[in-house]
Amino acid sequence: MATLSRDLFHWLALAAGGWLLLGGFLLALTPLPVHTERLGWSPLFWLLVAPLSLLAGMQLRRAAPTRPG
Repeated sequence: MATLSRDLFHWLALAAGGWLLLGGFLLALTPLPVHTERLGWSPLFWLLVAPLSLLAGMQLRRAAPTRPG
């Protein structure tokens, strides 16, 4: 079971990293505004903050001590 969990974290990290790279590319090279009156901060959140949050949460979970038992 530990191997499955480790593999899942690995694949999630790869997916979040790809999502982050693609989102950064879209924000940098297209005329997509970071903030719009109608959507607020939505493009910035979904393209950069969401994958960063996922990666940070995974890093915190991996760094947390495991319970014996």
